[in-house]
Amino acid sequence: MERISERQAMLIGAGIIFDATLISIPAQLLGVAHQDAWLTYLVAGVAVAASLWLLSRVGSRFVEVDLYEALVTRFKWVGRMVVLMYTFFVFFLVCRDLRMVSDFVNIHLLQKTPLVVISILVVLVVVFIARGGVELLARMTELYLPLLFFVVLILPLLLGKEFELRYYKPIFEHGVGDVLEGGWLAVSYVSEIALLPFFLSHKVFRLRTGLYGMGIGVFFLTLLIALNIVTLGPHIASRFMYPNIELIRQIRITDFLDRFDIAIVSIWLPSIITKIGYLLYICCHGIKRVTPGMSAKQITTAVGLVALTCSFWFFENSIQLIKVNYVWPVVATLFAFVLPLLMFFFLKPKPMR
Repeated sequence: MERISERQAMLIGAGIIFDATLISIPAQLLGVAHQDAWLTYLVAGVAVAASLWLLSRVGSRFVEVDLYEALVTRFKWVGRMVVLMYTFFVFFLVCRDLRMVSDFVNIHLLQKTPLVVISILVVLVVVFIARGGVELLARMTELYLPLLFFVVLILPLLLGKEFELRYYKPIFEHGVGDVLEGGWLAVSYVSEIALLPFFLSHKVFRLRTGLYGMGIGVFFLTLLIALNIVTLGPHIASRFMYPNIELIRQIRITDFLDRFDIAIVSIWLPSIITKIGYLLYICCHGIKRVTPGMSAKQITTAVGLVALTCSFWFFENSIQLIKVNYVWPVVATLFAFVLPLLMFFFLKPKPMR
């Protein structure tokens, strides 16, 4: 049994929320909620807190095992079906994030390198670290994520001269409905933290741990989108594909450092690859629970290669990655709220005779 501390679990949760979200959906949130977009992650966080409470209550009934094992042990066939559903859900997330990272690197760093070559290199690294297990992934998170958070914290100091506070006004110009719509879009990414109880036992991932991790992730996402609003303006920022990168490009430190985005991306890339490693690990962990004879470590390479293929099959281009953000909250609601609610009512230990 691999050992993870509560501190590591908290960082894992924060990283799963933060790493992919900062390049995937800010433009859509700014387009929907405009200058009030900084409230959208807070709305999503409140909703996801309810999901974490449900999963924590269920996990407290099975303290020694994760929810995958609890489902399979308590309900032999129905439990396996639910685990399989979550496994397919996580597999899609692996494919989405693989394509997202590959497109980002291809657009901003390696324009002349074929996209398939970039994707293969990313998959090889993801498979390698996922085979190392959750302890290796947790150590990588402890190494890179705090450094990434530190960089985000100093951005207000570096961008202070670019601030235009008038971009925040008027507040609620378009009504509360736009903020709620933005929160609905953000839920699909913030709710990914609800996957942690499915591979971490209740001893490690308690409600407090989940809320702290979610709070950290939501805080830094809110800080970034607030900086976008006050620096670029909501109307301009919403027209960029990656507004956070354009935000960082506004940084100029004398004449010798005018490409600060390269330095930050070099810190972010290991962090997002680690996040995909978690998703691949969860996917293989689910397959192992459904078919106990398989080794999660042995199937990691095969699952990673299938995910590579499907990332091109599911998404023909970057535009489809954007479009899926508008429909994915419906799917995320099923796995983050509906199924946890059913588990809360029905997933209980066998009564003692």
